[in-house]
Amino acid sequence: MVSLSGIYNRGNQRIDEVFPKYTLLGTHAGRRTFICNALSLGIPAHVVMKWTGHSDYKAMKPYIDIADEIKASAMDKFNDL
Repeated sequence: MVSLSGIYNRGNQRIDEVFPKYTLLGTHAGRRTFICNALSLGIPAHVVMKWTGHSDYKAMKPYIDIADEIKASAMDKFNDL
């Protein structure tokens, strides 16, 4: 299990709290991750839009831009050959 810690001071006392990662992530983070992963795998945007309920291409544009950056960095690996 992955955990994240938060260290802060309260007065002169150091507080160190450790939380499991799943308690810190919400459903929106999961939704964004799903959309970005689906697009980067090459699933067409219109299919992902049907799955997620997006009706406007403008709302999907930020996700498509992220997927395009991922694909471009993957293609850059060929330059290292």
